[in-house]
Amino acid sequence: MDLELAKFLFQVLTFLMTGGIGIYVYLSNKDKVTNDRIGKLEEDLDGKLGCHVERIIALETRVGASPTYNDLADIHEKINKIGADISALSGKFTGVSNLLDTLHNYLLRGTKQ
Repeated sequence: MDLELAKFLFQVLTFLMTGGIGIYVYLSNKDKVTNDRIGKLEEDLDGKLGCHVERIIALETRVGASPTYNDLADIHEKINKIGADISALSGKFTGVSNLLDTLHNYLLRGTKQ
C-alpha cells in the first residue's frame, strides 16, 4: 500500500466520520427541539389544569353530598304515601261536605234532600 492511497483512504474515512457526526448532531438537535416543545406544552397544560383543580374538587364535594338512588327511592315512597293520605282526606272531606250541605238544607229550608 503506497502512501497516496493511505492518505486518500484516511481522507475518505475522515469525511465519512465528519458526515456521520454531522448527521448525528442534526438529529440530536432536532430531538432536543422536539423535547423542548413537548416540555413547554406540558408546562402550559399543567398551568391550565391548575386552575381547574379547585373546580373539580368543588364538583366532587357536591356529588358526594347528593342523594343516592336509595335516598331518592325513599323520597318517592314518602311522596306516594302522602298522595295516598291526601286522597283519603279528600274522600273524608267530600263526605263532610255532603253532610254540611244536608245540614244546611235542613236548617235553612227544613227539607231533607
